[in-house]
Amino acid sequence: FERGTDPHGTVAAVNRLAFLIREWAGGKVCLGVMDCHPAPEGERSLSFRLDRVRKFLGVDIPDGEIVGTLDRLGLAPSAMADGRWAITVPGFRRDLSREEDVIEEVARIYGYDRIPVTLPVGRTVPVKASPLSRQQGTAREILEGMGFSEAITYTFVSREEQEELGFGGGPEPVTLLNPISDDMTVMRKSLLPGLFEALRVNMNKRISNVRLYETGRIFLPSPGGDLPEERHFLAGVISGARSEKTWYRREEAGDFFDIKGAVQGLLEGMRIPDVIFESEEKPFLQGGQGARVLSGGEPLGVLGTISPAVREKYRVREWAGCFELDLEKLVGAVRPAAFHPLPQFPSVLRDLAVLVPGEIAASRIEGVILEAGRDLERVRLFDIYEGKGIQEGMKSLAFSLEYRNPARTLTDEEVDRNLEEIVAALGREFGARLR
Repeated sequence: FERGTDPHGTVAAVNRLAFLIREWAGGKVCLGVMDCHPAPEGERSLSFRLDRVRKFLGVDIPDGEIVGTLDRLGLAPSAMADGRWAITVPGFRRDLSREEDVIEEVARIYGYDRIPVTLPVGRTVPVKASPLSRQQGTAREILEGMGFSEAITYTFVSREEQEELGFGGGPEPVTLLNPISDDMTVMRKSLLPGLFEALRVNMNKRISNVRLYETGRIFLPSPGGDLPEERHFLAGVISGARSEKTWYRREEAGDFFDIKGAVQGLLEGMRIPDVIFESEEKPFLQGGQGARVLSGGEPLGVLGTISPAVREKYRVREWAGCFELDLEKLVGAVRPAAFHPLPQFPSVLRDLAVLVPGEIAASRIEGVILEAGRDLERVRLFDIYEGKGIQEGMKSLAFSLEYRNPARTLTDEEVDRNLEEIVAALGREFGARLR
């Protein structure tokens, strides 16, 4: 019954059955037929255009040949007042439901071998990618350039696993009515559970140096609506050594700064401005080695070293780190690309070492330096020291400052004067003093 069954064929089938019962079983046939169909199908008809047949097939078939072909097929073509033609569709022709089906009948009888091969003619319309799609592509290029490989994980996870990693709480997650397994009962609220599981699979296969990333949707329950809020996130994991042992160097173990450096490089490549990192505590991150990522005061995500408990759960023996960023917020934070001419005048370098309270983050010191600096092109932290010779509760931060004016050469006096202003600003803000 590929083409369906003919509802009008029921009477013929019943008549045949009645004949056989009378012929072989001595039955008596009653007169007439009772039809109890709740919605009997009337006579069906289709309209078509002769010019449309020729244009669609690309062959100049005469009118008489088209009409004659359909007539021989028992479709009884007849001309209509508006220039169209109509056919009566037999009940057994369930495959005829539109004008294109009539054209196919003509082509079948006319002969496909008689229809010339021609290239299709059309105009291509350029499709402009959305900002989200473009940023996804940019993120892929940057991360793969850093040695990451893309992973695609299930959007279904275990409820218990999400809660253990700290993604529970709040509204109930979206629960599947017919989950494919007990480990995939709810929709994910983070990409990290899937990446942690991918990390475990690699570890089981004795692949310890792993760099994976994923970009995809998460599903956040919406208390006031039937459907969850779907957001695009970007996440990644790193495990193992920073560099393997070779004849010219020793193996270097990975640490927190590997995952932080990867995120910094990613955000710089995506042109996200004013990125700062603040301390953050998460159940899946090791205490004191987690950070919240912000741009212009807007939180973008988190990064850090995976906690020992999570590493043990997923059988990760080496150091491992992870990050997760809100891709939609990244799209909104992108700074347009701008051209900067090559510098024509030399730079002036200065080193600045200050003593500050130990709880002050270096990024806050750097922010004040940039705010107070004039013609300050770059600030780089190159040393942190705590211990002998430093007052307890204090630390020494050493910065390299590079000055440059695009229109002229700076003098030492100008640079030294600004350096004094920077030291004064740090003293007012943090009680800092020169070391």
